[in-house]
Amino acid sequence: MWESFRDLLYRNPNHRFTEDLLKSGLMQIFLALDYLHTECKLVHTDIKSDNILQEIEDMSILESFTQAELKSPSPRKIVHGIPIYASRRFDLPKVFVRAVLSDFGSAVRGDERRNHDAQPNVYRSPEVMLKTDWSYSADIWNVGVMVWDLFEGKHLFYGNALMAKGIRPGRILQKSWVF
Repeated sequence: MWESFRDLLYRNPNHRFTEDLLKSGLMQIFLALDYLHTECKLVHTDIKSDNILQEIEDMSILESFTQAELKSPSPRKIVHGIPIYASRRFDLPKVFVRAVLSDFGSAVRGDERRNHDAQPNVYRSPEVMLKTDWSYSADIWNVGVMVWDLFEGKHLFYGNALMAKGIRPGRILQKSWVF
């Protein structure tokens, strides 16, 4: 059985991950990124809690779900002769086994120069925002900012449109002493 980190976050009453859950999941995500970057030469570009799936091996969750449904059936309605049931949530697992990085639909080659927009707005790395060359490090930034969200239960940054804030940072950088 699989659930995304996002689903687990919102099912947790305090909307935060524990340190233990983060440690076990992140080790596997960084191993996946190491393989993706070194062997496949790809940048994922869409790392977010929706795209990290957690294997749940605790089958007692299914038994608990079944018992709860038998004891107090979910509300339902009939549409065109077909019963439609309200969703019932699973209990939170006690043990997590394996985290898996998913959704490679936005992945790009990492060994080519890139400077286009990528990544979810709230996780966008500085080099992507500034439209400078970016590569594998953008994924690492993505993970770091996502970890903040999972551990703190809120965004570190918000993906507000830069154009509404005035001069684009690229113009500022061109005028700076660095260039």
